[in-house]
Formats: sequence, C-alpha cells, structure tokens
Amino acid sequence: MENLEQSTSNNCLILIDSSISFNELKSFLNTSCKIITFDYQSHILLKQNNIVHEISDEFIDDADGVQQTCYLLSRWSNDKLVSENLCYDGLNLGNLIQEEFRHFLIPIVKKFFELTKIYEKFKSSEFFAAPALYELLTCFSTQVKKIGISQSKTEFLNDTVLFKLTPSLTFRLSSDVYNSFKKIYDDILSVLFKPRINDSNILLVEADPLKLKHLLQILHQNNLKPVFLNRRRPVIWNLSSFLLIISSKSKFVSYHHIHKNDLYQRIMFDKKIISDKLNHLFENDSFFSKFFTVNDKSLWQFVKPRLYVLCKKQLIKSIEEIRITEILFDKYGFSHVLVLSEIGFNEQITLHVAKKKSVTSVLLQHGVYEDGTNSFTYNDNSGVIPNISDKISVWGEIMKNYLLSNGISLQKILLTGSIMHDDLFFRNDLKQNNFILFAVTPPSQNHVSELSVDLREKFDLSIKLIIDAVSKMNKNLVIKFHPSVTEKEILRIRNSYPYDFVKITNQNITSLIEKCEIFLVTDFSTTILDAAILKKPIVLIQIMNFSKNSSFFQSLLTIEKTDVEKILKSIIEDSKFKNSVIAKGNVFLSNYLVNGGKSSKILVDYLTSMRTVSINNH
Repeated sequence: MENLEQSTSNNCLILIDSSISFNELKSFLNTSCKIITFDYQSHILLKQNNIVHEISDEFIDDADGVQQTCYLLSRWSNDKLVSENLCYDGLNLGNLIQEEFRHFLIPIVKKFFELTKIYEKFKSSEFFAAPALYELLTCFSTQVKKIGISQSKTEFLNDTVLFKLTPSLTFRLSSDVYNSFKKIYDDILSVLFKPRINDSNILLVEADPLKLKHLLQILHQNNLKPVFLNRRRPVIWNLSSFLLIISSKSKFVSYHHIHKNDLYQRIMFDKKIISDKLNHLFENDSFFSKFFTVNDKSLWQFVKPRLYVLCKKQLIKSIEEIRITEILFDKYGFSHVLVLSEIGFNEQITLHVAKKKSVTSVLLQHGVYEDGTNSFTYNDNSGVIPNISDKISVWGEIMKNYLLSNGISLQKILLTGSIMHDDLFFRNDLKQNNFILFAVTPPSQNHVSELSVDLREKFDLSIKLIIDAVSKMNKNLVIKFHPSVTEKEILRIRNSYPYDFVKITNQNITSLIEKCEIFLVTDFSTTILDAAILKKPIVLIQIMNFSKNSSFFQSLLTIEKTDVEKILKSIIEDSKFKNSVIAKGNVFLSNYLVNGGKSSKILVDYLTSMRTVSINNH
C-alpha cells in the first residue's frame, strides 16, 4: 500500500465504499488514479483482486476525538433553541432519538473527517466518489463526480427488527411490518394477561422474562405482581416464555387496554403542533449549519434530510406513546419501575412519566460494562449510568466503586448482585461434551475505532487462528455469535470455514457453556460470568483496545490471539494448569459479583420495604 507521504501528483482520486461493485470500478483500473477505500468490505474487494489502494483510516490520527464529536453532535437537541421547540410535557423529544441518531452519525462523521483531510491533501485532484461519499464531499467541494447508483433510503438502527422464532430460525423484518404483527399478537394475548388494578404492580420495561426468571418467581412469592411493558420486543415468543409468564403470574400491559377514542382528538392536536414546530425548526439552516460543523466544514447539507425523516417518524409517534403511558400509570398504580437502560425510546418515556407520577425507578445492571480509564463517557452515552433513574441495582463492588468514582451518589446505588445469574448458582447436573465454545463479539458501530480496517482484520485473523488451533486437537469447535451480528456476517464466516468440526449455532449461550470443555471469548462479554459460575476454564482473547486497567484484564487469563494453540493444548493436557485457569475465573467472579443466587431476593426485599413505606405514608 502506498505511503501517504509520497507525492500527490496523481490528478485523480477514486473514493469507494461497499456500495461499489468490481465491475463499476474496472474502468478506472488502467488509469493513474489513486484509489482510497472507506470500509472493510471495499478494502477486501480490492485486496483480493491485488489492486493497490489506500485506506481512509490512515487519514485519522485521533479516533477518540472523532468519537467525542459524534457524542457532541448526537446531543443536538440539548441546545436551547432546539429544546424549546421540542419540549413536550416537560420532556425533550429530541433526546428520544439520541441512540438512533448517534448510531447513524458514527460512520458518517468518521468518513467526513477523512474526506476533509483527503481534500486538504489532494485539493488539485479530480474526485470520483461512491454515492454517499459523493454527497458528503459536495458539502464543501464541487470538484467531484459520482460513480455507482445512489441508495434510495438511509436505514436507521431501529428500522428493522431481528426476530428469533427458534434457536435455529431468525430473520429480519421491517419495523413497520413487525409492529403490525406485534400489535395483533399483543391484542390477542392482552385478554389473557391483563393486570389487575392494585398498588403491588411492578412495571418491567422492554425486558426478556427468561433472563429474569428467578426475579419473577421471587416477586410472585412476595405478592408483588410483575407487569411487562414491552413495546419493542414480545413478552411471549416461545413455550418457555409462555410457561414462565403463567407460573410467575406475570402480566403485561397493551395499548389495547386503553380506550384511545377519548384521547384521539388531543393526540392529533398535539401531533400537529409538534409537526409544525419541527418544520419551522428545520428551516433554521443558519443555526444547524454552524452546529454540524466538522473541521471547519458543515455536514448539515447531508444530515438535514435524514435527521428530518427520523424526527418526523419518531417524535410524532412519541406523542401517543407519552399520553398512553401516562394513562397506564394512572390505571394500574405501579409501585416501582424497573428498566435495563436509560437510552431507549420507550425507556426514556416511561422514566419521564414515572418521575411525574412519583413512582420510584430502578435501573438494573444487565451486563458487564467496561470499567477502565476513560470509559465513563461511553457508558453514559450507552444509557447504563443512572442519570434519570432513582436507583441503580449493581452486581458487585467493582461497579459500585466505579460509579462512586465517577460522581454517582452512594444513596443511588443498590448492591444487589446479578438477578440475571441467580438461576445458574442452582445448577448441579452439568454435562461436559468434547467441544470448545467460542463466543464471538465482532467490532460493532458503537465506537469509531471499531470501524477500522485494522481491527476487522485482527478479528478475522483471530477466528482463523482459533479454528486452526482447534483443528489440531481432535476437538469440535462451536461458534456462538453475539445476537447483534447480522446474518450476512455469519454467512461470510460460515462460508470461509466449511469444516466438519466447526459448527456455528444460534442456541442459547448458557446452555452451550454448561456443556463445553473450554470457553473462549473475545473482549468484553457478560457470558464470562456464566462460565465462571459454571466453573469452566475461560480464555479471554483481547482484540479491541480497551483499557488495560479494566477488572477483566486484571483477573482473567488474557492472551494474544497467536497464543491460542499453546494455551488450549495446556488446558487439555495439564489438569493443574486447567484448574489454575478455572481459579482465575473464580477470582474474577468473587471480585465482580456479590450475593450469588440471592440477588433477586435482595432486590425484592428492597422493593417490598419501599412499598411498605409508601403505604404507611399514605
């Protein structure tokens, strides 16, 4: 690959991404044009065809700085001018789409940074660019021509839904189609699972009942009524979830329970007001052009039509969501609200209504979060820090101290342990099979650094080295991808390694950990706790550049990808070494988790005591 310090005498630059096919690129291959790729797929395409090119990543020297810019731009609605226009019922509606908008912004802002640097370096050149890159470049240059066919629509994070029908059958639906089916489904089931009106209803928002099995049972035993408000995900989707809802006497609320005719006129009136305010707000190009400026060049021309579509769809929809959520609170008298995140659309609405109704809210820690240096901004923007919730239920001293060190009050913190892991402490009939389990979490779109070609190549190389290592050990390798991984990515890996001893599965990860001989995992994963509880040897392979002072990397066996074969061989052949690896997992478990098997009881005791105080005060 050519060095960026070389002469820029080439008078033509070809800027491509994954939207460009090889056929569309062919006409430029016999020219002196310099080619720059802007994503991993286009880099691989050119690499496989032995075409010399540069990578856009090389024009960024501060990925964290770009990420901070994404955080800043995603909070556009916090500006006084915007918040005054988008405030409804005391809630800044713009904040409801912060997660979706940031997810959209991260790759766009990264490319914009790169393009401004490339433009400065090659100002005198003629640019030919893929459609999205062309549109970004035209924000500040007219010396650009488009190659390829423009995409008709920008897809946002929640425009599609991954629906898991069985462990082996998953498919994606558009959110509109999914919500149409879900509405009918909810309306039918709501007749069977409609809650009663009383002050013992505990509202769980966008929660998976199977992950809260022990909590639901303990709530039922203490005469508290679990009630689900799941607007995005179904409460019941298979036999296991159905039987759990039945046995725990859980209920769920549906908008079917509300007579919307009484609200219709007001909702339509309020929607019209917000729609008019949005239209007026988006006419203020002067303000937005200045706000969405990166490297002294405005991104607003590109962002404007896309942000407008997102706002029109989600913010208008939020009016009905807010009003109906208020009625649900008034009707069913919830004593507490439990949420797993503060960043989600419906979670924010529910927490806002809970505040208005003086209902105590608890944010449940639902995973292992990075706790190293400089991780707070990332966690804060991920909705796992209690900014809105009255309390946060944490899993152990590590998370408690992390929150305290970042300014969260001790009075907000409930040291409960993990309600999601209680069940595992009661499993004794473990059966070990002759396979190695590899839990894979590939780079995502949550941080600019995760979009780099170098990181994606490290990830692919790690999979190759692990498969090669296991192939020499007469063992089967089962690969379990994180639920966020697309079917396209899974298919790519499957086609790359069509070996009999390699199996890619969608089965429940905990059931796989129960049966495996060795547990391999990349970077941060909550499944490490599952493996530690089940006393499996855990090998952590670090790919991403997380803080070295994280509790993960201090306690567990953390290795380089090139050492996989040696470590696996030692675990299989040396029982003493294997036990030492298991012991490391035990140390991490004892450091990270308290109240194993008792967490749900401790949380429910708190909810019960708070309910008693509330009753006595009335």
